[in-house]
Amino acid sequence: MNKVQKAIELATEAHKGQVDKLGEDYINHPLRVHRNLTTNPKFKNLDALTREDCEVASLLHDVIEDTPITAEDLLVMGFSPRSIRLVELLSKDKSKPKDEYFFAIREEPLARMIKLADIADN
Repeated sequence: MNKVQKAIELATEAHKGQVDKLGEDYINHPLRVHRNLTTNPKFKNLDALTREDCEVASLLHDVIEDTPITAEDLLVMGFSPRSIRLVELLSKDKSKPKDEYFFAIREEPLARMIKLADIADN
C-alpha cells in the first residue's frame, strides 16, 4: 500500500465519529483539502517524493491536532520525516501564539501550499 492510501485509511479511522460544523463526517474535509492541493498547478511541478509528502500531510493535517495520534506514532507507521514535519507545522498548538503558527507556515513553502488548500475548503 502506498503512503497516500495509508494516510487516507489512517485519517478515516482517526476521524471516525467526528463531524464538522454542518454535522457531516469530518473525513470529508481532509479529502477535499487533498483534492484542492493536487489540483494546484504548483503542486504538479514538484518531484514525486515531494508530492507524496504533501499529499500525506494534506490528508493528516488535523490528525495530531484533533486525535490522540502523535508525530512519533506517524513515524512508527512509516510516514516520512518531511511529511510528519509538515503535519506538525499545520497543527495548531494552543500553548503557542497564533502569530507563531502562521509565521512558521509562511516560512515553509510546502506547508503554505497545503494551508492554502485547507483555507480554500474552510
